[in-house]
Amino acid sequence: MAKAPPKERKSSRKPRLRGDERRHDILSKATALVKTKGESRVTTRLIAKEAAVSEALLFQHFPTKDELFREVSVIINARSPSLHEYFADVEPSSRVLIEYLYLVTYLALSPEVHARDSKLPRLLLESLLSDGHLLRTHVKRRWSLIGDLLKNSVAAAVESGHLNMPLLDVEDPASLELMLSHQLVVMAHCVRFMNETPIIGAELSADQMTERTVVFILRGLGVKDGVIKRLLKPEKILAKFKAKVPL
Repeated sequence: MAKAPPKERKSSRKPRLRGDERRHDILSKATALVKTKGESRVTTRLIAKEAAVSEALLFQHFPTKDELFREVSVIINARSPSLHEYFADVEPSSRVLIEYLYLVTYLALSPEVHARDSKLPRLLLESLLSDGHLLRTHVKRRWSLIGDLLKNSVAAAVESGHLNMPLLDVEDPASLELMLSHQLVVMAHCVRFMNETPIIGAELSADQMTERTVVFILRGLGVKDGVIKRLLKPEKILAKFKAKVPL
């Protein structure tokens, strides 16, 4: 009796990916790991293992960990409302400076935005407490997109007599003051959404806390009270933003 032909064995090997597919897969695996484990627990070795590649191959696609985490930051941040696109075609002015600072503070302190996607702030805070790769790439990207407009808006406010820049013995006082403002917003966010009720300010609504924080920042930058009162119109600023950028 003739023997039956042997059954074909199915290969357990995965099909080889093209270069662009492999790069996308590594980035996808890195993003998933950062979201689930936090930046401090994710190494390039772990990412390579998850993507079933060697670290050498990973670094062919992403020459440095900073470059890889910069792209991870872009993906994680993609769901956030895009302020740099909203301000893409505007001229620097006192109004732009005030509207930007209000909106970035609103987005940081809004329960509506936080409830929809709280993952990015948590990841950035974790990054701050570890090696800082994700936070650093996130801030560098944001600053590269909006920094010049903000610095030029500070200059326009000074020229218009709306702002008295503090006397600081540093090369670029506007950038320093704006970065300090950003750090204040980050800390306000952390306090607002921690598990326990804040010691001070718990009685304020999110809108009230946002407005008070922005006024504090603007005064620190040297913006005159009369200018703040005239240009800081939260309802109008927010209505115009929501009409262009869905939250």
